[in-house]
Amino acid sequence: MVHEHTPAALGEGRGFTMRAEAGRAEILLYDPIDPWYGVSAKQFHEQLKTLGEVETIDLRINSPGGVITEGMAIYSILKRQEAKIVAHIDGLAASMASVVAMAADEIVMAAGSYMMIHNPLAIAVGDAEELREYA
Repeated sequence: MVHEHTPAALGEGRGFTMRAEAGRAEILLYDPIDPWYGVSAKQFHEQLKTLGEVETIDLRINSPGGVITEGMAIYSILKRQEAKIVAHIDGLAASMASVVAMAADEIVMAAGSYMMIHNPLAIAVGDAEELREYA
């Protein structure tokens, strides 16, 4: 039996799907990790639960990353899975998408694919004293 799920939010029809067949699941994460313009952690969690028990999850990534808290939640959701997780970097795993990939037991990068890792970014507002303190 094949189970396919596509989000019913702003990201519908874009690049986030999950499907499972014969004990193996495929997650296509080809969207930003963002509750408004891509895939949210809540959406990810709800759809993952509907797949049932699987032995292996193929997590296919081509994402520019996104919101830190959403990405960390997706990372945690994946780490709790008993299934073996294989992350396939099909194009780009940038920023938070690279962190999500680290939840996998194995990472496979396609020829010509990229993983971009960087220090966290922030935005600061204030007067000179506040900005010096922030720095």
